Amino acid sequence: MAHPVPRPETIEKLVHAVYPSFAMLAGMQLEVFTPLKDGPLSAEHLAQALGVHPAKLMRLLYALVVAGLLTVDGDRFANTPEANEFLVRGRPAYRGGTHEGLGLRWHAALQTAATMRAGARSIFVFVVTRPLLLRSAGMSLSVTP
Repeated sequence: MAHPVPRPETIEKLVHAVYPSFAMLAGMQLEVFTPLKDGPLSAEHLAQALGVHPAKLMRLLYALVVAGLLTVDGDRFANTPEANEFLVRGRPAYRGGTHEGLGLRWHAALQTAATMRAGARSIFVFVVTRPLLLRSAGMSLSVTP
């Protein structure tokens, strides 16, 4: 009996998994969420407040909608409750200032193979090394005796 040909489902999922994170990072770097704290704005008004080109911002705004950090109604974008709580500068629970650390960490992660090939020290370390950590991340580890 022939085995079914595997499909690259996990690979495709992982290929596309980075884009919402990168959209969040760009939104944090531009501080997209702070001008939206008082309510929805059009992409044009938001671009003007941020000093960026409206057409380029529009693509990011829709990526942030897909990522679950913004909502859109017609031509007006608004923060989700989570973004309003944690990504608006000046709020007590503000986490938007972590974007510099995230950018450095993700840049280091992108250099993992190169540092391994060169035998260089990497600041990025894969910390998920134990089955308990994998389970807590919603993953499983198959071990064959």
